[in-house]
Amino acid sequence: MTQIDESKGFQINDVIKIQSTFYKITGRDNLRLPITPTSSGVASGATSSDISLDDLNPKYEQEIYQIVQIVPKHNVQIFLKQPASTLRWGTNKKPSVAYLFDRMSTFDGGENNNIFITNYQQPVIQMKNGTNITLIPTIYFIGWKYSVVKVPQSRVTVFTEEQVKGLD
Repeated sequence: MTQIDESKGFQINDVIKIQSTFYKITGRDNLRLPITPTSSGVASGATSSDISLDDLNPKYEQEIYQIVQIVPKHNVQIFLKQPASTLRWGTNKKPSVAYLFDRMSTFDGGENNNIFITNYQQPVIQMKNGTNITLIPTIYFIGWKYSVVKVPQSRVTVFTEEQVKGLD
């Protein structure tokens, strides 16, 4: 199984484990997906309702998206939530209280993450506008799009890296 270098992502032929399933990377592409979650905008001082990011749903079962950075283009707080009725991101709390990202940022900034999205598991967001004008924010999801095939666990060799110290 491959350990990730977040700055480079996984490479072709790497084997990864997501939840209890092993996948082999057969293809990869950079992902820089701008999403405008609402065309009506978020009113001054308001919080949007939950919005499912359908554009962030991988198109095929053989695709996995890895999001390593979320960058809002406008000054809104983004509450990134896991899909309803899931414990997918490792919390035992209800998805409505499992916020991963609550940050106001300009285009220069962004929150570093490491989120894997499989088919029909796209996240939900809420946006909070703390300004005195209505905003129609665009959010950039940056990372990688992988083509994958499932690998039976019996065919996976797990390697553990050891760091040796004290050698001259």
